[in-house]
Amino acid sequence: MDTINKWLTLAANVGVLVGIFFVGYELRQTNQFVQAQTRQAISDATIDELFRLAESEHLLNAAAKANSNQPLSLEEETSNLLTVAARMRRWENMHYQYRIGLYSAEEMAGNIESWATVMCLPRFRDFWDARRAQFNPDFADTIDRVVKDRPVCARLG
Repeated sequence: MDTINKWLTLAANVGVLVGIFFVGYELRQTNQFVQAQTRQAISDATIDELFRLAESEHLLNAAAKANSNQPLSLEEETSNLLTVAARMRRWENMHYQYRIGLYSAEEMAGNIESWATVMCLPRFRDFWDARRAQFNPDFADTIDRVVKDRPVCARLG
Protein backbone atom coordinates (compact mmCIF):
# COMPACT_ATOMS: atom_id res chain seq x y z
CA MET A 1 0.00 0.00 0.00
CA ASP A 2 2.85 2.34 0.86
CA THR A 3 4.40 1.77 -2.56
CA ILE A 4 1.14 2.64 -4.28
CA ASN A 5 0.88 5.88 -2.30
CA LYS A 6 4.44 6.79 -3.29
CA TRP A 7 3.65 6.21 -6.96
CA LEU A 8 0.42 8.17 -6.71
CA THR A 9 2.25 11.05 -5.01
CA LEU A 10 4.93 11.00 -7.70
CA ALA A 11 2.29 10.98 -10.42
CA ALA A 12 0.46 13.88 -8.77
CA ASN A 13 3.71 15.88 -8.53
CA VAL A 14 4.51 15.20 -12.17
CA GLY A 15 0.98 16.31 -13.03
CA VAL A 16 1.51 19.56 -11.12
CA LEU A 17 4.81 20.19 -12.94
CA VAL A 18 3.20 19.51 -16.32
CA GLY A 19 0.38 21.87 -15.37
CA ILE A 20 2.81 24.62 -14.38
CA PHE A 21 4.70 24.17 -17.64
CA PHE A 22 1.45 24.36 -19.57
CA VAL A 23 0.37 27.54 -17.76
CA GLY A 24 3.78 29.11 -18.51
CA TYR A 25 3.43 28.16 -22.17
CA GLU A 26 -0.07 29.64 -22.32
CA LEU A 27 1.11 32.88 -20.68
CA ARG A 28 3.88 33.18 -23.27
CA GLN A 29 1.39 32.64 -26.08
CA THR A 30 -0.95 35.23 -24.59
CA ASN A 31 1.89 37.74 -24.27
CA GLN A 32 2.84 37.24 -27.93
CA PHE A 33 -0.79 37.71 -28.93
CA VAL A 34 -1.04 40.94 -26.90
CA GLN A 35 2.21 42.21 -28.46
CA ALA A 36 0.83 41.51 -31.92
CA GLN A 37 -2.44 43.29 -31.08
CA THR A 38 -0.51 46.28 -29.72
CA ARG A 39 1.65 46.47 -32.85
CA GLN A 40 -1.43 46.28 -35.06
CA ALA A 41 -3.26 48.99 -33.10
CA ILE A 42 -0.27 51.31 -33.35
CA SER A 43 0.05 50.64 -37.08
CA ASP A 44 -3.66 51.25 -37.60
CA ALA A 45 -3.49 54.56 -35.73
CA THR A 46 -0.50 55.69 -37.80
CA ILE A 47 -2.12 54.72 -41.08
CA ASP A 48 -5.39 56.41 -40.09
CA GLU A 49 -3.53 59.62 -39.26
CA LEU A 50 -1.65 59.60 -42.56
CA PHE A 51 -4.81 58.97 -44.58
CA ARG A 52 -6.67 61.68 -42.68
CA LEU A 53 -3.91 64.15 -43.47
CA ALA A 54 -3.65 63.07 -47.10
CA GLU A 55 -7.40 63.38 -47.64
CA SER A 56 -7.79 66.80 -46.02
CA GLU A 57 -6.68 69.77 -48.05
CA HIS A 58 -7.32 71.97 -45.02
CA LEU A 59 -5.00 69.92 -42.76
CA LEU A 60 -2.33 69.70 -45.43
CA ASN A 61 -2.39 73.45 -46.03
CA ALA A 62 -2.32 74.23 -42.32
CA ALA A 63 0.64 71.90 -41.80
CA ALA A 64 2.52 73.30 -44.80
CA LYS A 65 1.99 76.86 -43.62
CA ALA A 66 3.02 76.02 -40.07
CA ASN A 67 6.12 74.14 -41.25
CA SER A 68 7.20 77.15 -43.30
CA ASN A 69 6.45 79.63 -40.50
CA GLN A 70 3.67 81.36 -42.40
CA PRO A 71 0.89 83.04 -40.41
CA LEU A 72 -2.08 80.79 -39.67
CA SER A 73 -5.76 81.63 -39.38
CA LEU A 74 -7.44 80.74 -36.10
CA GLU A 75 -8.99 77.68 -37.75
CA GLU A 76 -5.62 76.57 -39.16
CA GLU A 77 -3.92 77.15 -35.81
CA THR A 78 -6.55 75.04 -34.06
CA SER A 79 -6.27 72.25 -36.64
CA ASN A 80 -2.52 72.33 -36.35
CA LEU A 81 -2.61 72.23 -32.56
CA LEU A 82 -5.01 69.28 -32.49
CA THR A 83 -3.04 67.36 -35.12
CA VAL A 84 0.24 67.82 -33.27
CA ALA A 85 -1.39 66.95 -29.93
CA ALA A 86 -2.88 63.76 -31.36
CA ARG A 87 0.45 62.68 -32.81
CA MET A 88 2.32 63.40 -29.59
CA ARG A 89 -0.25 61.42 -27.58
CA ARG A 90 0.11 58.51 -30.02
CA TRP A 91 3.87 58.67 -29.51
CA GLU A 92 3.38 58.72 -25.76
CA ASN A 93 1.23 55.59 -26.03
CA MET A 94 3.87 53.86 -28.15
CA HIS A 95 6.47 54.74 -25.55
CA TYR A 96 4.25 53.34 -22.80
CA GLN A 97 3.70 50.11 -24.71
CA TYR A 98 7.47 49.84 -25.12
CA ARG A 99 8.11 50.46 -21.41
CA ILE A 100 5.75 47.68 -20.36
CA GLY A 101 7.24 45.25 -22.87
CA LEU A 102 4.54 45.16 -25.53
CA TYR A 103 6.58 46.96 -28.19
CA SER A 104 10.04 45.76 -29.19
CA ALA A 105 13.28 47.71 -28.83
CA GLU A 106 13.87 47.45 -32.59
CA GLU A 107 10.48 48.97 -33.38
CA MET A 108 11.00 51.66 -30.78
CA ALA A 109 14.41 52.61 -32.18
CA GLY A 110 12.87 53.15 -35.62
CA ASN A 111 10.12 55.28 -34.16
CA ILE A 112 12.56 57.40 -32.18
CA GLU A 113 14.45 58.15 -35.39
CA SER A 114 11.19 59.25 -36.98
CA TRP A 115 10.34 61.37 -33.94
CA ALA A 116 13.74 63.09 -34.23
CA THR A 117 12.91 64.21 -37.76
CA VAL A 118 9.43 65.42 -36.85
CA MET A 119 10.64 67.23 -33.73
CA CYS A 120 12.82 69.42 -35.95
CA LEU A 121 9.65 71.05 -37.27
CA PRO A 122 8.96 74.31 -35.44
CA ARG A 123 5.28 73.50 -34.86
CA PHE A 124 6.22 70.32 -32.99
CA ARG A 125 9.02 71.98 -31.05
CA ASP A 126 6.79 74.90 -30.07
CA PHE A 127 4.03 72.52 -28.97
CA TRP A 128 6.53 70.48 -26.96
CA ASP A 129 8.12 73.51 -25.33
CA ALA A 130 4.69 74.74 -24.22
CA ARG A 131 3.22 71.42 -23.10
CA ARG A 132 6.07 69.14 -22.01
CA ALA A 133 4.79 69.03 -18.42
CA GLN A 134 1.49 67.51 -19.58
CA PHE A 135 3.19 64.27 -20.64
CA ASN A 136 4.52 61.25 -18.78
CA PRO A 137 7.98 62.08 -17.36
CA ASP A 138 9.66 59.02 -18.95
CA PHE A 139 8.25 59.94 -22.34
CA ALA A 140 9.22 63.59 -21.83
CA ASP A 141 12.79 62.57 -21.04
CA THR A 142 12.92 60.49 -24.21
CA ILE A 143 11.68 63.37 -26.36
CA ASP A 144 14.15 65.73 -24.68
CA ARG A 145 16.99 63.30 -25.51
CA VAL A 146 15.74 62.99 -29.09
CA VAL A 147 15.88 66.75 -29.50
CA LYS A 148 19.16 67.23 -27.59
CA ASP A 149 21.02 64.43 -29.39
CA ARG A 150 20.24 65.85 -32.83
CA PRO A 151 22.19 69.06 -33.51
CA VAL A 152 19.92 69.81 -36.46
CA CYS A 153 17.13 70.18 -33.92
CA ALA A 154 18.96 72.75 -31.84
CA ARG A 155 16.55 75.52 -30.93
CA LEU A 156 16.66 78.28 -33.52
CA GLY A 157 16.33 81.91 -32.55
